[in-house]
Amino acid sequence: MSSSYKVYDTLSSGEKECLKELGYEADVLEGAFDMANSIKVNKKEVNDFMACAWRKSNKFTEDYKLNIPVLESGLSYSVRKVLDYEGEQNKRTCESIVNGCIAELKTEDPGEQAAQMHNCFVRRIVYGPH
Repeated sequence: MSSSYKVYDTLSSGEKECLKELGYEADVLEGAFDMANSIKVNKKEVNDFMACAWRKSNKFTEDYKLNIPVLESGLSYSVRKVLDYEGEQNKRTCESIVNGCIAELKTEDPGEQAAQMHNCFVRRIVYGPH
């Protein structure tokens, strides 16, 4: 079994739909993520996939604007699990992470935004929210 099957098996149904819609095979994601789940490559195919996946998960609106409440809500589990923050501390931390990552964006391209935001989220959760 090739490793692209392993990648495919870890994808959500929406992510699998994105590959199909884009006409990509799962191998375009091979090596795209490091051990900390950060995106380590800047390839058009990976960015296209990220934009589609974020749209399907409502992290982007239909017109590819960042959906702040969904982003904050999506971070809540990781902030609780990794940083052990509950309740109001969890909510404030999620807001801080999303706002800080938005401030760091260096592009208007939805795929690049999704990749930059994803990496920023991973960095701020793994290494602390500030």
